[in-house]
Parts: sequence; C-alpha cells; structure tokens
Amino acid sequence: MVDKKEKEAPSFIDLPAYAVNPFLDKVTLGSAKTKKKVKGNIKLPNVDGVEVEVNVDGRDFMVNDNKMVDQEEFIKIFKDTLRYLMKLSPTAVKVMAFVLDRSMPNQDAITYSVEQCMQYTGFKGRQSVYDGLSELAQKGFIARAKTRGKLYINPSYIFNGNRIVLVKRFQKRIDKIRKHSGL
Repeated sequence: MVDKKEKEAPSFIDLPAYAVNPFLDKVTLGSAKTKKKVKGNIKLPNVDGVEVEVNVDGRDFMVNDNKMVDQEEFIKIFKDTLRYLMKLSPTAVKVMAFVLDRSMPNQDAITYSVEQCMQYTGFKGRQSVYDGLSELAQKGFIARAKTRGKLYINPSYIFNGNRIVLVKRFQKRIDKIRKHSGL
C-alpha cells in the first residue's frame, strides 16, 4: 500500500498580494437612526424613575448619552471566529498573536518585519514565520499587501476598533478611485 503524500501548502510569497484590503467589501454592518427634527412635545426615556417631557418646536434637540467605556486596550474577536482560531496550528496562533499585537485602532493593516515576528514569537527561523503567515492567509485571517512588510487584517474575523470608521474610510477611497478613473 502506497501512502498518499499530502499536497504541500503554497508558501506565503506565492499567495496573491493586494493593493487594498480584499476583505472590506464583505464587512456587514447594521444601521441605526440618528438625529431627527421633531415638533411639539417629546418624552425622553425613563431614567432612574424620572420621566421628562420637553417642548422642542422643530429645533434640533440633542440628548447626551454618557456611556462607560473600557479604558484598557482590547481587540474584538467575533463569535464565529472562535471555531476557526481553534483549528489553527500552534505556529499560526503565535503569528496571529503577533499580528494582533501590531494592530492599531481602526486600521485594517499592519506593518511588520520577519525579524520582529521572530522576536515576538520566539521562532528561531524565518520559515516558521512564513508558514504561520501562509496558513493565516489561506484561512482568510490576513492577506498579503503589494507593499512589502504590510499585511491586511480581515475585520470580519478580528478587529481593533470600530469597523464603521474603517468601512467609511474604505468607501471614500473607492469613491476617489472611481472619480479619478472615470467610472
């Protein structure tokens, strides 16, 4: 009986490279109503047993909503992502930790060097970094950028910040490209 040799995964350098983040057009966001003009009386939400009614007569009316926020740095890991993280190799998990550590708020890309990743992960050789990057790219967590030393992060899986800011910035870039190319 002959053992079937498993097909070797492509190296990171052989994977496609992108000029813009290829994941952004797949990000889905909900919507919420914001500000509207009203006439007459409006009732404000009941807060701590106090009911307030205000006559605004068509003027803009704003209610400040002070929210408590976490002052510690954090990264969002979306629920569906957990099952994919569990399937990563230990090498890919270490490289993913490096990618997350390098991510900046509301940015869809990181800059890196193989040496930085080796130092962060404790890998002794460059090939381990490339193996981890390749696995993460093949599983949709990251994508190679055309710019050397740059990676795109898939904000549908993991993101540092507010994806609404990111999608708005992406839309402005697309609109600018369309304007300049006559589309």
